[in-house]
Amino acid sequence: MKKIFTLLSMAIAFSTSMAQTTTEQECALAVLLNGNPADPQQKVVTTIEDNGKYTLQLKDFILYSQGYPMPVGTITVEGVDAETADGITTLKTTQDITIASGSDESQMWMGPTLGPVPITLYGTITNGVLKASLDIPFGALQINVFINSAATQVGNSGFEDWHTATYNKNSSDEPNRWHSFMSSGGSLASAVAGNTHTYISDDVRPGTEGTKSVKLQSCSVLGFVSANGTLTTGRLNAGNMDASNTANHSFIDMSKTDVDGNGDPFYSIIEGRPDSLVVWLKFHPGANNKNPQALVSAVLTDGTFYQDPEDANTTYNNVAAKAYSNTIESNGEVWQRISLPFDYETYDANNVSPRALLVTISTCATPGGGSKSSSDPDVLYIDDFSLIYNSTINGISVCGKEIADFDPNTTAYEVEVEKTPVVSDFVCTKAREEQTVNVTIEDNVANILVMSEDLKSFTTYTINIKVKEDTGVDTINTSVDKAVTNTYGINGQQLPQGAKAPVVIRKYSDGTVKKSVR
Repeated sequence: MKKIFTLLSMAIAFSTSMAQTTTEQECALAVLLNGNPADPQQKVVTTIEDNGKYTLQLKDFILYSQGYPMPVGTITVEGVDAETADGITTLKTTQDITIASGSDESQMWMGPTLGPVPITLYGTITNGVLKASLDIPFGALQINVFINSAATQVGNSGFEDWHTATYNKNSSDEPNRWHSFMSSGGSLASAVAGNTHTYISDDVRPGTEGTKSVKLQSCSVLGFVSANGTLTTGRLNAGNMDASNTANHSFIDMSKTDVDGNGDPFYSIIEGRPDSLVVWLKFHPGANNKNPQALVSAVLTDGTFYQDPEDANTTYNNVAAKAYSNTIESNGEVWQRISLPFDYETYDANNVSPRALLVTISTCATPGGGSKSSSDPDVLYIDDFSLIYNSTINGISVCGKEIADFDPNTTAYEVEVEKTPVVSDFVCTKAREEQTVNVTIEDNVANILVMSEDLKSFTTYTINIKVKEDTGVDTINTSVDKAVTNTYGINGQQLPQGAKAPVVIRKYSDGTVKKSVR
């Protein structure tokens, strides 16, 4: 009988553990304070799924505005309803919660002093990527927290961290998350791994915060054949003696379990849709280089097998976008900021959700076409690779009327409308569906804040609203000057009239609230 109860207890414990799944993810946070962006930050968000219900937790949350901290506390939202359709799980709830103190007892956590707070949570989980918004009334303040767990940048993109790559008895330094010939595969890997192509360099681009870059160089094979220096986020494959044969390529395949000398896979996860890439290059074409142009290629895929250059006999339907240039010149052999846009339109029919990015950088755009000199090879310095997510939009309409001559880079407009508009009267044409738009209106001025997908870039469009006068009746002026009724600091504490602080929130007699930042 005891054995039966033991087995029953084990079965109950097993079924309970199977029903509950806990996920901790490093997320980008964008925080709005009364509609104004606070400092962006990274924070771990915990998601617990238990029999179809979800709990989201943001521990030790501190809001920063211009570096000034406001300790909020640990925010836990439990019992969130979820619906799943077409691979997307939608989370939504409106409920009262009590914000707990954070784990640091020396902090004065403000959240617990508010008591029950009515919050609204909306989010989605797609392929494990959490995107959510959390609206929190916080005393005289309104806090909006936007969460995104998607991987949006290539790891070690500043090339500060390195490991030793080894092939048989040969070895060289390779930057973490990036790979060259010493970690290559293919039938000719042993031949190409005999030369070093990547070196740690202290020659860095102007304005960087880092201290290292990649020195990538070509090699002479047998004294008369040029082997281009190549760096990739995937893995290089050496498969043919003819340099132009596509058996020689970089590739990614997320189903592979191989790892490099640092224990990292031969692929880079990117789950966003960047608008462009930026990389800094310094290029020296070597002796007798008849093709003095370097190459940068980036291909956003679904993570299944893809090679660059492509095999002419294979159709690749797993591509979401490409950024490419094979015309990068030396331009005086100084550091250059190279910016390349991603082309999504050509690959729209593939309907691909991004999962991985294959980047390939080479000292020569022509396979085997660079310098054959061992004393004066082609050299390409590489620093600070980044993916750019824009926060500009393509248009705004107010009360059904498009703003004429709208320019994404012009942020101030004046419109005349028949009636005083509300938030829903403002419709924005996004440049990218993944952008987030927040509209606030105060004193006939609308501020439209646009956030990039990675929650790092913000653009505010200011619309001055003029309401047409109704000339059919006499206008009677019944307005009164509104007065300041209360003044608060960023921590929610009441301040005396005329007080000076980095952030001051004033509440007026008409119920409006305005934040001032010094």
